[in-house]
Amino acid sequence: MQLTTTAVGFLLLSAGLGICGWQFLRVYAKSTKEEKSSRIRFLITHHFIAFTVQNGLMGLGILFFAKNQALLPYVVLLGSVVVVWPALVGIYSAYYIFSPRLSPYPLMGFASLVALFLTVYGLWYPPSVSLTVNKAMDLGLDWQLSLGTFYLLAMSIGTNAYIFLRLARVTMDKKTRRFASVIGVLGVAGVLNVFTRLVLLSSASMDIRSHSFDTGLALIGLVFITALLIAPPIWRWLRGAL
Repeated sequence: MQLTTTAVGFLLLSAGLGICGWQFLRVYAKSTKEEKSSRIRFLITHHFIAFTVQNGLMGLGILFFAKNQALLPYVVLLGSVVVVWPALVGIYSAYYIFSPRLSPYPLMGFASLVALFLTVYGLWYPPSVSLTVNKAMDLGLDWQLSLGTFYLLAMSIGTNAYIFLRLARVTMDKKTRRFASVIGVLGVAGVLNVFTRLVLLSSASMDIRSHSFDTGLALIGLVFITALLIAPPIWRWLRGAL
């Protein structure tokens, strides 16, 4: 077991996403009971659960297997492949909510093929995971693994951001609009973070790409936790005191 900034970043993000899913259930618990609304609540909650598990798997795996060079590459590979779970849920949810007459299955099938490619390619050419001088864990993904992982992450995070930004535009309730806007903006930030790490900085030094990625993970997780868990009771207390 070794504490790294990468493990901390993934665990903070996992905690933030878990809190976000919990708050989503609270916000929409008293909404209409019609079948479509109930299904949407189930899908989006499922989406947050998938995100929480995937990031928690990466964080705990890197934390407990950081010194096990035999198993660590496969832990990272597993975390990359599991991204297909929130990707599939996100694609299906976006189609179900906004384009119910169109089939999500072609795009879901392509995402599944990408995950299959990552599995086969990653088992044949495992990631070269290594610890940097700044106590960050470089995931060691080559160009093929980086592109495949980025596609799945873009699908999973991007669909979530799209759903909530659309919700923020159409809802009349201020509380719901704020909640949806926070999630949507953080989703966009998440896509930019993985794009920077897996595409823009794929050939940069391990220290630069790992440190920037870990910082992004931690900041997004902390904003989730602060905006959805810490800030609301403080704001209510201040309003009551004034």
